[in-house]
Amino acid sequence: MATWIAANAPEEVKGLLIEDAPFFATEPGRAEFTFAWLGFKDMADFLASGQSNFTRYSLEHTYLAELFGSQTNFDKIVKNPALKFMEKHPQQIPRIWLYPPELKVNQIYDLTANLQDGTGDYDLRFGLAFYDFSWFRDFPQEETLKQVQCPSILLHVAKPANFQDYYDEKGILLSAMDAEDAKRVDTLLSDNTLIDNVDSGHDIHVEQPYIFIKAVDDLAKKAK
Repeated sequence: MATWIAANAPEEVKGLLIEDAPFFATEPGRAEFTFAWLGFKDMADFLASGQSNFTRYSLEHTYLAELFGSQTNFDKIVKNPALKFMEKHPQQIPRIWLYPPELKVNQIYDLTANLQDGTGDYDLRFGLAFYDFSWFRDFPQEETLKQVQCPSILLHVAKPANFQDYYDEKGILLSAMDAEDAKRVDTLLSDNTLIDNVDSGHDIHVEQPYIFIKAVDDLAKKAK
């Protein structure tokens, strides 16, 4: 969205900071092989199912189970403790106190918070727009990037820990962009600085706030 505004309202934008945005991997033909799109599919399937709790539905269907080595591991570490918590607190996002923050298990539950269940502000119908690609209607990504004339900085995360690449063994992209996507965005932007291999998950501003703040400061200097 920020890139679209920079491209289409250049007089209003002095600088553009792109935080690990999913350029190109979101296009039909590629998106279907990304972890993010599979999550949007879960949202679409849930809304069509008539079931009432997305957190519970997600725990039963998420592709994330593949990343734990086995369904048994995922059930033991993530799903079963959450379902037990929800038996006592059915309208709350699970919070397992014994899991330290670095394990990021509680973050998995946080990702299921949604407007429909009353557990968060995220509207699952927004996910549908990425599932059926309607969000990108009249939004040519390459042409949009070419139109940006202001200085820009692109933050791109490193490949996921314990993986040789941005993809798992089934060819599913686990990040927003792979290395080639980031290079392509960097090339298309007219005055860009690529900060690559940031040791972080997708939300760099949360996990690496100092890197994010420095990027904001650096962009302010470039934009003068």
